[in-house]
Amino acid sequence: MKQVLKTYSRFEKLVSVFLCVVLIGSLVSLYLKIAPNWLKPTIKSGNVLFSEGLYGSVQKLNPLYTDFNPVDQDISQLIFCSLSSFDPEGGKEENGAGGPVESIATHTLDEGKTVYTFTIKPGITWHDGVPVTADDVMFTYKVLIQNEKFQNHILKSTFADTEIKKVDERTVQFLLKSPNSFFFSSTIVGLLPYHILKDVSVETLSTHEFNTKPVGCGPFQFDSMVKEDDITQVRLKKFDGYFEKGGDITQVVFYVYPDFSVIDKYKNNLHGIARIPQYAKESFEDDRFEFIEYTLPQYTALFINTESAFLKSNKTRLGIKKAIEKQSIVDAIGYTKIIDTPLLELSQDDWINRSNTKEAMGSLFDAGWKFNYEKGVRVNDKGELLHLRLVSRLYEPGSKAEETTVKVVRNIELQLQAVGIKLKIIRLPLAEFEETLAKRDYDLLLYGQSMGYNLDTYSFWHSSQSAGKGLNLSNYGNPQADSLIEYIRHDFDPETKQIKLEKLAEILSEDVPAVFLYTPTYYYALDKNFNGAKLLKMATPTDRLSKLHLWKTR
Repeated sequence: MKQVLKTYSRFEKLVSVFLCVVLIGSLVSLYLKIAPNWLKPTIKSGNVLFSEGLYGSVQKLNPLYTDFNPVDQDISQLIFCSLSSFDPEGGKEENGAGGPVESIATHTLDEGKTVYTFTIKPGITWHDGVPVTADDVMFTYKVLIQNEKFQNHILKSTFADTEIKKVDERTVQFLLKSPNSFFFSSTIVGLLPYHILKDVSVETLSTHEFNTKPVGCGPFQFDSMVKEDDITQVRLKKFDGYFEKGGDITQVVFYVYPDFSVIDKYKNNLHGIARIPQYAKESFEDDRFEFIEYTLPQYTALFINTESAFLKSNKTRLGIKKAIEKQSIVDAIGYTKIIDTPLLELSQDDWINRSNTKEAMGSLFDAGWKFNYEKGVRVNDKGELLHLRLVSRLYEPGSKAEETTVKVVRNIELQLQAVGIKLKIIRLPLAEFEETLAKRDYDLLLYGQSMGYNLDTYSFWHSSQSAGKGLNLSNYGNPQADSLIEYIRHDFDPETKQIKLEKLAEILSEDVPAVFLYTPTYYYALDKNFNGAKLLKMATPTDRLSKLHLWKTR
């Protein structure tokens, strides 16, 4: 190279230097254009862009239909406002971290604790400038949610026995039949605009174009939605009329990928990555990310159908619980947090249920099941074999959900086989699985339950919610447990509620309507250029965005 340069004239050397400078400048310019957004939180003329990666699909950007789609939940939370909201940093929880708080309305509760009065704060408007009024609250809760044809049965059952009245243009009352200490958190539901949807029937609302071009009253308003190949891009922009102000972010872009495994390829273009399971954290390791660990009020359990012929005996159910060694299950799927009681307000360390094969076999023997070594299975005096049907959901082949489920089912199968219980494994796609749940057509059920914002155990364990009427998947019934569940619901005193929770936990542990297995640990990867995500306690993954409109750039 030196010999070549020696042959250049002074003019040729100057030209060469100039061309090199141009080339380097062009490369730098090109790099800055395609460089990942994290190099600078995309600040241009006072605009700050925040981009986040989700996996799944956009279906209905309508808060009344987001319960079963996390992607819709995340995006809708930013678009819509509600009477109350969930604050991961504060709230009314006894431990001071995480809970429901007032949002666009103030509220009072009467002395009898059955009348909640909400008054919308002055100046609250929809994104099109129309004021939010009591008519919007009445339309959302009374006209839609309480309609017998409304499709979301979870929301419908929550407000089934509630009378709703309009007091004035900004005030609405919810009249309960009896005190319910969990009711306030039920008003986190996003409101829908009466002036836009008043002529839309509840039957057609779920397919209305509003669900893809929503108008809300939240901190960010819908801008556009574009799908290219398998990636959907949803753009939001800051709503200047929102009542809470102070954050730097002016634009939000959600990139929705078809599968979680795809996100890793695009992580350099993202400021945030949601719902990273513990087993996948290593693949996202990057110095520019802060990894925020969190768990949710949810658990996976082996539900035992107490109405099944072979499972009515408490001793048989106890044998199943004692046979299952949970640590080997969580080790196999890469989780760490074991669950022993569904009452997530209680410390799990106080309810350790250790497995013991010898005790399991003894309990099964006491229930009348003797081990037939020739057949390798337990048999009762009638000659019946202890064969049980275990039902679980069938997920997409090759997906992590399917891989995890297969490992858990196989682990349970081998552990029960070791004490003489043979299983017939039944894997069902979603539609058939939901039908089987409704009919309670199983002996054992592997299933995950999420408590969300409401830690009320009524729907999950009260006897009135069995046989397809609610979420009591074990068909469990115990009058003493029912009374405690009702007392806990009516009790507003933290100390007495805690005592009743502990007593209920004891009864559930003794009755064994399920074997509680584990709860997953997740991570939120957040670009260090952004400051504001303090996820002390969340009810849903969506709560990570509850204060996004107040986040600052570093």
